Amino acid sequence: MGTYKGKTAAQWRSEGTTREHELSAQLAEKDGIWEFPGLFTLTGALVPQAAFVLIKATGRMVWRVGAGDLASWFTPSQARSGARRRANDASKGYAVGTIRQRAYVALTARGCYIREVASSPIEIIDNGSQGTQYQDR
Repeated sequence: MGTYKGKTAAQWRSEGTTREHELSAQLAEKDGIWEFPGLFTLTGALVPQAAFVLIKATGRMVWRVGAGDLASWFTPSQARSGARRRANDASKGYAVGTIRQRAYVALTARGCYIREVASSPIEIIDNGSQGTQYQDR
């Protein structure tokens, strides 16, 4: 049985019913490790300095690739079909896969969510070739 911040999932749930407690319990169930989407090249290499971010004006999630003045943007396909999304993303030079990384519960003015620990090692679950992020909607 895993823990997060030294507490089990049952302990987190017994302390309260807030979103923070529930997310902490979910992290405890996975021993503080969480799966996140990862951005990959078509050859399966993890794209460095890629971050999945929310654009407030549109409410859409996009990938910021790079940093500063050299940053570019990749908007993943919104097609209903996983195969179509995968093909659309590939035509832009990317594939979305799955990574596993140490995580924490982040509290912000907009809410509470699970966030990756930037300095923790990354385990690649799917480099985009298995299609874990391309299920039909």
